[in-house]
Amino acid sequence: MTYRRRKTLELLLWNIIPAAAGLLFLYVFVPFCRDVLHLPLLCPFEAFFHLYCPGCGGSRAARALLSLDIVGSLVANPTVIALVLALIVYDVFGLISLERASDDWCRTARYARLRKIGLILLAAVFVGQFIVRNVLLVAWQIDPLGDLAAFWMR
Repeated sequence: MTYRRRKTLELLLWNIIPAAAGLLFLYVFVPFCRDVLHLPLLCPFEAFFHLYCPGCGGSRAARALLSLDIVGSLVANPTVIALVLALIVYDVFGLISLERASDDWCRTARYARLRKIGLILLAAVFVGQFIVRNVLLVAWQIDPLGDLAAFWMR
């Protein structure tokens, strides 16, 4: 197998197939559970603590982003947009590597530093939206998702 064919297959397996599985989950499984089986998709963190977990709103954010509703996606869960941007950057580096026919870019100190900064930024967005969303909910009863407002406004 040639180098380019192997790298193309690697990009396909690590990016396109999981994205297709995620789209299938968003557009088939979630509505099927909610509308046909009448099963609510409950978050245990939300059920026990009446707070949003860091991942709450992720499905809504992905659906809004697929509908090109960027503001709705940011309100639902900004981590989804940050993750999509990180994957786009990763794919651009992968395509550059594929064009150059070498893996030298991933062995450099600059790439290692960029990867570390990217992971820290993703973690900061993930934890930051969790803290801000729950502080707004508990302290000022501001609930952009609208799932827990009834509990905290008693």
